[in-house]
Amino acid sequence: MTDPLLLVRPDIGVWQTVLVRSAGFPTDVLSGLSNPQLASWVDAQQTAAAAPDSATDSPDQVAEAIDQSFFAQGQALARAGAGGLLAEALTWQNRPALSTLARVSSAGPRNRKRRKAIRTLARYWQRYCAKSETIGFFGPIAWTELSDEVSGIQVKPGEGLVRSRWVCWEDWAIGQLTATFNADPVFAAELPLYLPSYVSIRGDAAAATAVVAGGNPVQLTELETGLLRSCTGRTVAGVADELVAAGKARTADDVAVTVDAMVSRGLLIRGFQVSSRPTAMQELRGQVDRIGDDAVRAAALRTLDLLDTDLRAVAAAAGDATALGRALDTLEHHFVEQTSAAPSHHHGQTYAGRSLCYEDATREVNLQIGMDVVRSIADPLRLVMMAASWFCAALAEAYGRICDELFDDLEADAGGRPVLMSDLLFMVTGVLFGGGERPIDGVQAELVSRWEQLIGSERASGPLRAADLLDRGKRLFPVTRSPWPAATFHCPDLQFVTSDPERAADCLVVLGELHAGWATFDSFALLAGADNLEQLRAAAARDLGTHRVRLLPPPGWPRTTGRLAEWLINPTDRLFAFTADHVVAPSSAESPPLLRSVDLVVRRTEHGLLATELTPDGEGRSWPVLELLADLLAIYSVDAFKFTSTRAHQPRVTIDNLVVTREQWRSDCAATGVVDTADCAEQYLALRAWRRANGFPERVFVKLSTEVKPVYLDFSSPVLVSSAAAMIRSAALEHGAQTALTVSEMLPDLDANWLPDADGRRYVSEVRLQCRYLPDGGPTAERAMP
Repeated sequence: MTDPLLLVRPDIGVWQTVLVRSAGFPTDVLSGLSNPQLASWVDAQQTAAAAPDSATDSPDQVAEAIDQSFFAQGQALARAGAGGLLAEALTWQNRPALSTLARVSSAGPRNRKRRKAIRTLARYWQRYCAKSETIGFFGPIAWTELSDEVSGIQVKPGEGLVRSRWVCWEDWAIGQLTATFNADPVFAAELPLYLPSYVSIRGDAAAATAVVAGGNPVQLTELETGLLRSCTGRTVAGVADELVAAGKARTADDVAVTVDAMVSRGLLIRGFQVSSRPTAMQELRGQVDRIGDDAVRAAALRTLDLLDTDLRAVAAAAGDATALGRALDTLEHHFVEQTSAAPSHHHGQTYAGRSLCYEDATREVNLQIGMDVVRSIADPLRLVMMAASWFCAALAEAYGRICDELFDDLEADAGGRPVLMSDLLFMVTGVLFGGGERPIDGVQAELVSRWEQLIGSERASGPLRAADLLDRGKRLFPVTRSPWPAATFHCPDLQFVTSDPERAADCLVVLGELHAGWATFDSFALLAGADNLEQLRAAAARDLGTHRVRLLPPPGWPRTTGRLAEWLINPTDRLFAFTADHVVAPSSAESPPLLRSVDLVVRRTEHGLLATELTPDGEGRSWPVLELLADLLAIYSVDAFKFTSTRAHQPRVTIDNLVVTREQWRSDCAATGVVDTADCAEQYLALRAWRRANGFPERVFVKLSTEVKPVYLDFSSPVLVSSAAAMIRSAALEHGAQTALTVSEMLPDLDANWLPDADGRRYVSEVRLQCRYLPDGGPTAERAMP
């Protein structure tokens, strides 16, 4: 593959490399749950019952028909999972659910337990068939490229589903293992010493000061200064030998006592340290390799080797659910044996890295996507990207004002001392992640208002024309300077409404999400399956610059796992330790150097707030403060960039052939009519009536405000209706009957998916493009100040 930036039009560039995300199970499993005959009959019964003197079947007959369909569909789900792939997926996701599959597969009475088992099984099928999630072999990805040599999408599926698969440690598990080593007295004399990321040393050896993020400067003795400057992963004994030989300490005992005191004061960190990156196990192994005591080192390596051997056994069990279960059991047994900790994390959370390890995979398919596919949506996509660029700039402006205000307050209180980036960050992160009204809320509301002004007056006339909206779009979303390097990137997820991939350039295209201000390819979960990693890294350096600041999230940072770690890092980048409580793992020789917030002095300049690094030789490189905050702001820009309003009903918005927003309805749990009933038939009748009253399509997605992801619902299916009703009732019980929910049309529908396997079965998929919006020819990627 190659990766030039291809111009779709003069102001839109797109990387030639393209990502395809897909479901791992075909749509016909869900199609088989539709029961239009039952739905039509029930609707007729309900309509007749509302009319005077109309003849209807008895309620018992209706309930029995619904019940029979429910259990018949349960058996169909069990048959669909009989091949072993579902059992393997459940083994990865939730091994106790295997008993659910077994219970549904076997004959049994129509009782409450069996109903619950069928609903549980249905929820997994909903997720595995209806969503393009990158997760295991049941959510494989495929890398491909754009080409002018083909038209539409050219697809050649392989014989199997998976081309390659790999297993990795969850970073939390290695963090727990590291904590166990640190707490074991056997390692006490071998634990390395590190200077925390929140401590910096200023001055010479005779009159040095420790500057602590969020605290007052600490005057240091000559011994303390020498100790802090020597603690680069060495043990107490190693540091003591050096300091005694240099005459900075009388005895090794003096050094040991001083170390204890400085650890208790938070000026030193003692213990092995690992990051939240996929390299956590290698980081721990590298530190263990440096243990001086042969016996202690050998014992620690035996533990690491044992667990790594178990991990390889898990990977080797691919394709065999029974063998996989045994391998995972062994891994968990040895992990518990070595750490005395639970082998799961964030128990009960569906979308968290809960297990000790995870699998990712690539799909067995050869693809090429014609540039005509992208050009077919270039004009409407231009409008969306104009809005995204404005949004990122408005977001930066809003938080820039806050930074200015906080800097003024800090400078006034500093008494002439310089304002450190660590001090400003402490205040800013409170605004970013604290409760109450947030600046992002105002920016998001303004985005929706401007978008409504763009499309509102023409919406009722049907599909809009991009050419008619362009001048108004330029006024509403004026071009501004890119506020951070990645803010020129706006990466759309696209779904094509066709079962014929060769017609992808002529069909309706649905914009799933637009990841505003975020170069989304830069993620380990995606790049581990790419065969042109170095080309992509070079492309990132070309478009984003070679001196970027990359956040180095601390372990446990929300929404951060090793799977999501940035992977297109350039050696000239800097890893930014940005939190006050951050403990930084030692970098390898190939890792970019660390940038510490406590080493950055913030000043107001004609360019705005700049943060300048203090080095032993004086002042070094400077960065705009907003660039240091860019990754944090991008978290908001990706989540908040939505055009949907709070109206009860939002029609579909189509510009040329691009569906920018699907049709949506807003409601609450109480309106569904299922909150107060657990009866399957009554729930089916209630949701059928709710659907008719609101004009919902038969197939939709339902998103509860209390849940992370939407779920698929076919209103004709008793099983899927019962599953949705159970979810709604649970949310109402826990959060109240007025808990909000959103219903969205399913587009593409199940019969309009283009990605096939070798047997012709179809899979839900989405194509992700890495696009740049360059209205003025493109801002320079090199943003750091000299």
